[in-house]
Amino acid sequence: MKQTYKTITKDIDQNDSNYCTVLAVAIAMDLPFKKVQKGFFELGRKRHRGFYFFDNWKKVAKKFNIKYEILAGSLTDVKMRYHTTLTANNCTDYLDLETYILCCRGHVFAVKNGNVEDWTKGRKHRINRVIRIINKKSKVKSLNSWDSGFDLSKY
Repeated sequence: MKQTYKTITKDIDQNDSNYCTVLAVAIAMDLPFKKVQKGFFELGRKRHRGFYFFDNWKKVAKKFNIKYEILAGSLTDVKMRYHTTLTANNCTDYLDLETYILCCRGHVFAVKNGNVEDWTKGRKHRINRVIRIINKKSKVKSLNSWDSGFDLSKY
C-alpha cells in the first residue's frame, strides 16, 4: 500500500491533531496510520499533543523496526553537509531519491522518492535534522568492481 500525504489525510479521524510525527512515520514506512498512531500512544504520545520526535527517535525506531542513518543532527550539520540551508522547498534538489524524515522547528515530515509528503511542500521551513530511512527492499547495486562477485584473479 503506497502511503502519501493526500491519501492519509483524507481518511484520518478528526479526533486528533498535532500528529505530524505519526504521519511522517506512516508515510516513510508504508504503514497504516491507525497502527502507527496506536504505537505512538503506547510510546507516550497524548491525543491533541505533539511528540518530541528527535528526542524519542530511538524508541520510535525500535517500536516500528526502522533501520536508519542520521545524516545531520543539527542545523549546523545540515549546513556543513549540504553547503546550504535546506528548506521544505529545496530539499529535494539536494537529497537522493530515497526515503527521509526531516525535522524543522516544531514539525516533522517525510520525503519519499523525491516528493515532500506534507503541507510544507513548497514552503521555506528551515530543516534542522535529516534522517535517512534504510529500506531493506531497495538495495542499490554496487558499482565497485571489487564487490561485483566476479573472479578477477585470472586476469
